[in-house]
Amino acid sequence: ERRRIFLDLDMTISEEGVISTRTFQKPMNLYLYIPPQSAHQDGLMKGIVYGELKRYLWQNTKREDYIKMVSKFFQRCLKRNWPYKRLYRIFIDANRKLADSKSSQAT
Repeated sequence: ERRRIFLDLDMTISEEGVISTRTFQKPMNLYLYIPPQSAHQDGLMKGIVYGELKRYLWQNTKREDYIKMVSKFFQRCLKRNWPYKRLYRIFIDANRKLADSKSSQAT
C-alpha cells in the first residue's frame, strides 16, 4: 500500500492497484469560519456549507470518511457560535441539494 498527501487530499493505492482518497486537513488549521454575527449576507454561510460538503463528497471515496468530515465541519461551525437549529437546517438543505444533483447526473 502506498500513500501520499497532496494539498488537501490523502491518496492511497492498495497492493491491488485500487486508488482511494480522503480529505486531509492540517493539524494546525484553526478553522475560523465566519461567525453568525458578521456583516455578511445570510446566504454566504449556505454557500460555504454547500461548497465544503460538495468538496468532501468529491474527495472521500468511502462514505464513512465523508460523514466524518461533515461532522467535524458541523462541530467547528458550532464552536464559532452558529445556532444549532439554523446550522442543522443549512447542512440538511446542502446535503439534500447535493443528493438531488447526484441523482440527476446518474440519469
